[in-house]
Amino acid sequence: MFKQRKWIAVVRGRQWIVAKVGVWPRKRRLKVYKLLEFPDRSTAAAPKANVSTAPDGAGGAMTAGSGVTAQGEGGSGIGLEADAGPRAETGIQAETGGEAGAGARAGEDDVSSWLRRKKFAGRKLSLALSSPGIITRIITLPVLPAKVLDRLLTEQVGQYFTVNIADYLVDYRVVERFREQGEERQRLLLAAVPRKRWEELIGVCQEAGLSLQAVDLTGDCLAHLYSLLGSRVSSRRNDELPGAGGDVAVVGLNNDLVEIVLLSRGTFFLYTDLAVDLSDMGDLLFSQLPLPQDKGEAAGGSTGPEVTAESTRPEVTAESTEPEVVSEPTGSQIAAESTGADAAAESTGPEVAGSGADAGSGYQAILENRLLPVFQALTDFNRFFASRHQGKTLDTVFITGEYADLPLLAEVFRGNLEIETRVGFPGDWQPSFARRMKGSKQNWMKYGQLYGLAFRER
Repeated sequence: MFKQRKWIAVVRGRQWIVAKVGVWPRKRRLKVYKLLEFPDRSTAAAPKANVSTAPDGAGGAMTAGSGVTAQGEGGSGIGLEADAGPRAETGIQAETGGEAGAGARAGEDDVSSWLRRKKFAGRKLSLALSSPGIITRIITLPVLPAKVLDRLLTEQVGQYFTVNIADYLVDYRVVERFREQGEERQRLLLAAVPRKRWEELIGVCQEAGLSLQAVDLTGDCLAHLYSLLGSRVSSRRNDELPGAGGDVAVVGLNNDLVEIVLLSRGTFFLYTDLAVDLSDMGDLLFSQLPLPQDKGEAAGGSTGPEVTAESTRPEVTAESTEPEVVSEPTGSQIAAESTGADAAAESTGPEVAGSGADAGSGYQAILENRLLPVFQALTDFNRFFASRHQGKTLDTVFITGEYADLPLLAEVFRGNLEIETRVGFPGDWQPSFARRMKGSKQNWMKYGQLYGLAFRER
């Protein structure tokens, strides 16, 4: 298939990663021609973790608005659509007056200025958004005409969420259709994005003169990428390659927000984001000398076991056209069930080695201590996954994100979780980079969300 060139970006708080990429969708090839980063200058404390369960698969894109709309099956991501002139298209007004509006705008001015300096005015851009507070839900309904489904969810969407739905933009997409007891049914993924965060994002894009094409969620981008690459590995019938199946956890290690996505046979099963401050982890770790010599091996990971899976997804069920929510445990409830030994393990992490220990042990102890909340969450979610899959646990953990190149990372994950762990992507896949981007090429494993957005079929 012909190559598609486009501009895409990942947005986490005020941190922007913008790239020009070329994509060959059928060949699963991706080339990065340009990559720009705007550092996160926010000093605000990270919000608490938000967790939700939701499957992912084929699906349409979203259109922002006060109601609930979708384009049905086809496509590859869940996203709020915003074409040129987003304020007029969506009916959403960014806050520009009053104390709240002034605070939101002031915090984003530097981002807008940076985008203008980089001459992005007038460019078409698709975004992947990472923001604490995004909520997803999975529901199951009979197959209904699109207009009936839109009206039904618009009128009853509030019953699927425990928050004040007026503070969110909610939309849906069809994940899959299936037949059950002779009846055609469909699974829908609902997503609720905090309205204030959306307004801030729209305001930045307008200030910078961007033509915003679509907004996806970073968790969904990760799910799409690893599902796509996992299916590619499986289609080659090479079960020795990592990710040749689909029961995997994807961990995005970023500055103050760690994202975890669970896939069941390549389908989005669970998402969580954890407020874990990793901002000074690099300095702490690299101060422990001498550094381990197998950094390249840690970054590359090792060949994982065969990945097989049985799929039983957590879901919300519904009868006829009157949906009734059967709530799955939230991530916080799952974590709360870990008491006794688990709680003690979380509160008493490994101590950094003293002067009598070798430097390698000190390095590993610091790394383990900082990542304890991540290990605890993965342990809890793996148990939850097993409870929904007849005891079947996760096969592989994949790591991406800005801290994915830390030495011994895969080994530390593997030792704490007893799950095969790799840094990078299924089947040892890597993107290619333009010749002038040798520095960025060394960080190929860090941009999983960006790659997933690039493969979005638009």
